Formats: sequence, structure tokens, C-alpha cells
Amino acid sequence: MKKLRVLIPCSLMSIFVIIMVLTTCTVSQNSVITGETNSPVDTSSVNTSSSVTITTSSNSSVGTMAENGKIVYSARCAPCHGKNGEGGLGSPLIGAGADLAKYNDAGNLLDNISSTMPKNSPGSLSRQDNIDVLLYILLQNNYISTEAPFKPDSLSVIKLQ
Repeated sequence: MKKLRVLIPCSLMSIFVIIMVLTTCTVSQNSVITGETNSPVDTSSVNTSSSVTITTSSNSSVGTMAENGKIVYSARCAPCHGKNGEGGLGSPLIGAGADLAKYNDAGNLLDNISSTMPKNSPGSLSRQDNIDVLLYILLQNNYISTEAPFKPDSLSVIKLQ
């Protein structure tokens, strides 16, 4: 009988934990979709439109996407590549020390970012976040302008020299 008492509370506790996890996941997903949050984090500077859909249509400006890329870069890339892309544990990505030419074009650089970064969790960023980070890096290195519409099929045209 004692064994039964132990199993029942554990089972109820497991069910409770599962329900809590599912509820939390649902709330988190809805927060991303609607842009709503219950956390005390200041989200006024976060571009929530790019978290809702992949903004790769021809009317999406590079500037808007690069703004999100800066946020993602700060959180996921800066610990290794430096706050301003100057390098650190990882190679420099912005400025005179950046050796982006080895990738030949922006399409190859995107492929590298998507498959190998961040170093501690390769491939963990969404396709959109990878594109946004790429555009942020390209913008900071003056390969592109903020007003240009983004066309995903044109990345191989952007030569990195």
C-alpha cells in the first residue's frame, strides 16, 4: 500500500509538470506570434514583425531586417566575435580586421553562418535570424545599403572583397 501512495503522487506530479510545460510552451509561442509578453523585459526596441513571419519578400528593407540582426548578433554572436564585431574568441566580422573575402559572396557566408554558428550550438538559429545577422554584418561593412529591398536570390551577387 505504501508503494501505491508513492506512485500516485509521483504520477500526479508528473502530469502536473507536463501540463505546466505545455502551458508555458503555448504561452511562449503565442507571445512570439502576437508580440505580447508578461515578462518585465523591455521589448520596445525589438522588431516583432520579423519574428512572426519570414520577411524575405522584395518589399522588406535591408535596414529593417538588419535591425533585428543587430539584436540577434548582440545576444548570440557578440560573446565570441565582440560587441562591435572586432573579434575576440572568434574572428573579426566587422571593420578592417574582418576577412569576409574568403567566402567569396554573401550566399556562401550565409551558408557558413547557418551551418556552423553559433559555435556552441551550430544551426540553432532560425533561417530568418541567420539572414538578419548576415544583413547586419554586410551593412556594417558597407556591402549593402539600408534602403535596398531584400531579395534572397541576390545574395550570391554580393561579392565580398
